[in-house]
Amino acid sequence: MDKSRFWVRDSTAARSDQVLAHKQVHFDICELISRQLSQRIAHVYQAEGDVFALAFRQELQQLMAKQGLMNTRYDQETAHCCSGTRSSSGSSYCARSPR
Repeated sequence: MDKSRFWVRDSTAARSDQVLAHKQVHFDICELISRQLSQRIAHVYQAEGDVFALAFRQELQQLMAKQGLMNTRYDQETAHCCSGTRSSSGSSYCARSPR
């Protein structure tokens, strides 16, 4: 097997793992917001019926703003994954974020 033909080189594998771990936390943040949105949709629809659209838009705007802040904060805390240290807080980041 000719390893020189592989897309990922051994010299970049550690960095690739680091970037993947960083991106996975961004996915976790998105998943957290998605679950919160699903819960709010069910709650708002049951509670507010006809004014659902207005309430939903407000909830959606708040959750999207929250997602943006969480992603920005995570990137700042991890220096966009460029600090050279592996983000050990990644898996716990969403767990310690306000719900």
